[in-house]
Amino acid sequence: MGNRQGQQKMEAGAGHNQMVDDDDMALLDIKAQRDQIQGQRRRLHAQLLRDDDAARTLVRNGKKPQAMLALRTKKLHQQLADECEQHLLRLEELIEQVEMARMQRDTVQALSLGTATLRRIQKEIGGVDRVQTILDESHDAVADQQELSEALSGAGILDSDTEALAELARLEAEVARASGAADPVPAQPVLAPEAP
Repeated sequence: MGNRQGQQKMEAGAGHNQMVDDDDMALLDIKAQRDQIQGQRRRLHAQLLRDDDAARTLVRNGKKPQAMLALRTKKLHQQLADECEQHLLRLEELIEQVEMARMQRDTVQALSLGTATLRRIQKEIGGVDRVQTILDESHDAVADQQELSEALSGAGILDSDTEALAELARLEAEVARASGAADPVPAQPVLAPEAP
């Protein structure tokens, strides 16, 4: 109860901080309860040691009825300690389940956000039809560029350029002689057909 008042003061002092939600406060309450039970368990274990010492002392002093009373008290304290252990186990299990559920919730939220982002990006892309149109346009642009390149590469030499054709024949003959191949046809300049 006092713990909750401290939490309320903490909430009032940090009212602008929205990072702490009701789930966090509930988990904090569960952990505070766990800590209280752990303290109770420690006190009960200390009491069990005192009960055992008292029973031994009474038996040594020959006070059998008081020793029986001390042993009954020890048994009661042992039962309370066992109950504390059971409560602690349940609280630890609950804490783990809450933390796992929160992690699952965060994962689902992240998946939802990721899916929405993916859909938004796909919408920006425009779908399969738009992508196919872009690919077709790209293919057409590449084909047009190849046609331009071919046209430009052939523009420098005309068939009527006899000097260039003669030079080409001379170079071919040199390459053939250098490679040792016998030239079956003598190298003569190739004459271009005359233009009409």
